[in-house]
Amino acid sequence: MLREVEAAKQQLHDLGGIRQPVSVGIPPLWGTTFFPDLLHDFNEKYPDIHLTFYEYGSARAASLVQEEELDVALVNLSLNDPDKFHSVCIGRDHFVAAVDPAHPLAKQESVTLEELAAQPLVMYNTDSVQNHSIRSRFDRMGVVPNILIYTSQIYTMKSMLHNNTCVSFFYASLLQDHPDLVGIPIVPRIEQKVGLIWRKGKYTASSTEAFISFVKDYPLFPEEP
Repeated sequence: MLREVEAAKQQLHDLGGIRQPVSVGIPPLWGTTFFPDLLHDFNEKYPDIHLTFYEYGSARAASLVQEEELDVALVNLSLNDPDKFHSVCIGRDHFVAAVDPAHPLAKQESVTLEELAAQPLVMYNTDSVQNHSIRSRFDRMGVVPNILIYTSQIYTMKSMLHNNTCVSFFYASLLQDHPDLVGIPIVPRIEQKVGLIWRKGKYTASSTEAFISFVKDYPLFPEEP
């Protein structure tokens, strides 16, 4: 009943020309890389729509969209449940092995998961889709990787890479803002689809629709070769 009342309020606001605020879930590793520019450009086009970003991993963000705590979220689409969410793919990315320039692997043209399993690894948090994507590949190989720490903080990852002989897994698109790291292509390539999800069975306010439409056309990710 409360949901129906809230939906009716939103429809009345839309009919009255009142723009509703939009709550957006974003991955922690992308928060400082892509979203300051996106927020600036969105505010220029839609100065009457207030956006609030919340940093969550894909699994937690999807749960909050389902619970209507978030209006929309940017997630790894391997998590998408088409019975619960509308979705749109806005880009593709892939993992590279990120290392300090002084690391012994830094000069290699590529690296395999077998080679990486023997290295001290800095991994994403255990509840992240990224961690699941990588760990599932190690599991299929029957390999137990040498994991030193799980984290979602870019500062922690980079500190471990620079202060130790560690390796981490970065999205290739993130490395453009981290020239102090070297990204080594992983063979075979581990690709990921990234997109927006929003809840099915819920009225979508015009302000949320405007945000979704804007992000669909926004160049968040570089073109994949």
